[in-house]
Amino acid sequence: MEKVKPTNHKAIEGRFTALMLAAKLGKLQTVRVLLKFNADINIQDSEGLSALMFASQKGHFEIAEFLLKSGADFQLENFEGETALSLAFKNGHLNIINILKDFVDRNYSSNKECIRHIACAIQSLKETDVNKRKLIHATLNEDRNAIQSLL
Repeated sequence: MEKVKPTNHKAIEGRFTALMLAAKLGKLQTVRVLLKFNADINIQDSEGLSALMFASQKGHFEIAEFLLKSGADFQLENFEGETALSLAFKNGHLNIINILKDFVDRNYSSNKECIRHIACAIQSLKETDVNKRKLIHATLNEDRNAIQSLL
């Protein structure tokens, strides 16, 4: 019988885990299997990125949703202070922004905390990302006409 490496075994020269790589590449079934075998859902790579951050950055909605429902920490920050939410904002992944926004809403005890978390994500965008900022505000306000005009 072939020996299987632990699910948290570092891959690609110590930079990624198998879970991070599966999330980055959009491999939902692989993510499911790795979590079933106790992969560390919140482990971060050498730049501070987690599997949820990779999924959010790359626009893999189903993986981001599955990771959140499986206990991924949406508050983790990479070494540049970015979260999964700010990475989704930065890359214009509206569906992931919405699920993270809903998750933030449900998990904060007060509206003030929720707004602060979202505001921090928006602030992480560069000043030159004006259209992305407008798109984020339109998304948060559920303004379909503005969203369509900005896409």
